[in-house]
Amino acid sequence: EAYLQELRKHLREAELTKDRIGEKLDSLNPLGKDYDKKYEQTSAKLDGLYDRIEELEGLVNSTKKKLVKMKRKTDSSVQVMTFMKNIRLVYEEMTDEERKDMFQAFVDEIQVFPEDRADGRIIRSISFRFPLVFDGNPLKKKSSTEETVAFTLDCSKIDIQLPETGSIIMKKQTDGTQKVIVRKGTYKAIRVFILEKHG
Repeated sequence: EAYLQELRKHLREAELTKDRIGEKLDSLNPLGKDYDKKYEQTSAKLDGLYDRIEELEGLVNSTKKKLVKMKRKTDSSVQVMTFMKNIRLVYEEMTDEERKDMFQAFVDEIQVFPEDRADGRIIRSISFRFPLVFDGNPLKKKSSTEETVAFTLDCSKIDIQLPETGSIIMKKQTDGTQKVIVRKGTYKAIRVFILEKHG
């Protein structure tokens, strides 16, 4: 805002100077001595001022646009912070589908161990799409080739509680890593299970 104010000040000064030089040009005596030389010099100054005014107007317009974007970004940040403060209340009101979408928006990637471990752990790391502090330490930043930034939590020594319901499967990705997918039972699958179990 201060920069925009400064630009507008320079623009006003340039416009006032342009008006003064324009008046000076109009007041030149065509019959006077060195008229052509004075006219040429004054015209050159005027042309330079028109260029400067055009440049300043461009800077004013681009700065106004940047300021609008920054204000929108600030508003968005406030909305995100408000959402994060009330996440527990919001979460309770969400449907399962909305919760799934939210987790997919937050989590970039989950890596699992390719082999069975004696301690029963399957999750190697979780990468989040935003900065996060775990156990007092900021998570390690990881940039991928797609220019997205993720913050990775090493889960190899952390006991992660897996959901009691749903079928957990591991899907192999094209890059060789494996992704954990929690598949919930469909209505049709539940009906088949009840029919087999209880007739």
